[in-house]
Amino acid sequence: MVVRTITQCNKVFSAKTPHPLVAVIRLSDTTDIPDSFQFGFHSIWLKKWTGKTPSCFGGKECDYNEKTLIALQSGTPVIRDLCECKAGMSDGLLLCFHSSVFNPVEKGKESKYSFFGYRTDESLHLSQREQAIVERELFEIEEELCWGVDEYSSTILSERIKLLLDYISRFYCRQFIL
Repeated sequence: MVVRTITQCNKVFSAKTPHPLVAVIRLSDTTDIPDSFQFGFHSIWLKKWTGKTPSCFGGKECDYNEKTLIALQSGTPVIRDLCECKAGMSDGLLLCFHSSVFNPVEKGKESKYSFFGYRTDESLHLSQREQAIVERELFEIEEELCWGVDEYSSTILSERIKLLLDYISRFYCRQFIL
């Protein structure tokens, strides 16, 4: 199943559509997720696990395993394990955005957001402080979505998404050091 638009995505995840190009979805509110699908846009998954983190999300054991962040570029297959966890119920947030709002993968150049091309076993394990920052930025994007679409919304959403991606880049650098 290919989910090409944010509106389709919101229907799949039983969410409302306040903006046609950006969505923040609470994974705990979702029902009846397909076994596999792919998005026609970029997505950031912030997963909270109440059981043991599945071994497919992160190559090595680490102390930061309560929340995991996975970034997927447009066209990457999404497996059901991102939406649920056999060891416990999943919770978290999903940010989806169309490249016309902000394109983090620049064609022909080395993107500073290369983590969109990482495998799911190269996911980012967040410290508590990093979790708080990522959640804050996702909530700020969600707040902006509540304003509706006006002449400022595209600029503000683009800048908010860029700030979130810059934080994610910083946190990946920390993870590589560890």
